[in-house]
Amino acid sequence: MKILFVIPPPYLPNRLHRNRSFDLIKILSKKHEVHLFCLTTQKETPKEFSQIKKVCKSINIIYLNPLRALLSCSLFPYLPAEVAFCRSNLAKKTIANIIKNKKIDLIYAKRLRSAIFIPELNIPIILDTTDAMSMFYNRLYKGSNYPKKIIYKLEEVKYRIFEKKTMEKFRDWIVCSPVDQKYLQKFGRDVNIHLVPNPVDAYYFSPPRSPSATSKVARQRPRLLRGEHFNSLLFRGLMDKPVNIDACLFFAKEILPKIKKDIHDVKLFIVGPKPHSSIKKLANEKDIFVTGFVKDVREFISRTSISICPVRIGSGTRYKILQAWAIGQPVISTTLGAEGLMYKKDKNIAIADSPKEFAEQIINLLKNKEHYDTLAKNGRKTIVAEYSFKVIAQKLETVIQNVKIAK
Repeated sequence: MKILFVIPPPYLPNRLHRNRSFDLIKILSKKHEVHLFCLTTQKETPKEFSQIKKVCKSINIIYLNPLRALLSCSLFPYLPAEVAFCRSNLAKKTIANIIKNKKIDLIYAKRLRSAIFIPELNIPIILDTTDAMSMFYNRLYKGSNYPKKIIYKLEEVKYRIFEKKTMEKFRDWIVCSPVDQKYLQKFGRDVNIHLVPNPVDAYYFSPPRSPSATSKVARQRPRLLRGEHFNSLLFRGLMDKPVNIDACLFFAKEILPKIKKDIHDVKLFIVGPKPHSSIKKLANEKDIFVTGFVKDVREFISRTSISICPVRIGSGTRYKILQAWAIGQPVISTTLGAEGLMYKKDKNIAIADSPKEFAEQIINLLKNKEHYDTLAKNGRKTIVAEYSFKVIAQKLETVIQNVKIAK
């Protein structure tokens, strides 16, 4: 099958900003002919994009001027800001030409905002929204203070309207969490809401001394001892996102002090690009370290003791948990942070929602080697059984083979 994979701005697919797209393209290319279209505001191409070039039959990239896109947001205030930002007649025309010239059989569009520049064509379309966006903004609204509350509420309403209108055009949607699936099913009774979890490259993200670490990919990094930085905690993600900013500030101010009363030398590593000014202020080079962008996050997952996910707002599922599981690092998360994942409390993850309970769980893990090893081992097993490329490929293929043209 010839598939046109469509990615909206701002980023080109890589392991950081378009991790799901990056992996799905690799999975699809094993069995299908993948043609890639990207609308991007990036002028520089990520180094890892070279891996995508190797597996795609053709690649079309259109640069979107950010200033013109921002102007579009003001000209179409009734649309969600992210959707209005993506309006592009050139993108529509280019996609139509690709479909005609390459004889494309199916369009796989990533993110809901892509719907604004997908032309109306007599061809099967899958819209991989990943998350339910109106639910996402509703949670941001509930977890924020004024004036942000007003902004998030407006975006929630706009997205709810846009989701309903898009359901009239696209009949096959994909999300990564059963929670988002159930939410969207309430509004689109005639729409198929498929569940395809986030895939994880179980060989790239492998335990430092596991059998798979002898592979070519694993040999590209040093073989590290688990917890090289003893009594160390890792929080990672895109550090300019409201979800991660809130989680970090919550942990640093309300949880970390409680841990330090018992484990005095505990350290927190905050890893991810574009750290917000409030996050930068946390760094003291003593027990809190803010790294910014790092070339290979596997190094930090391997060298630290525990991955934390004290997330209190947002939707979807967390790659930070999945990748830690894959490398064999224990994870402690809030209930919301682990939402949508195949987890079993105290079997493959520790769950805590209050600052006191979260601190106690971390202290217990750092002191209890048996429990630590149990979570590490079962986390890795979960990845292999539920999120590996092989497993996700089967789920994805089932969806693709059953997609029909919307009428």
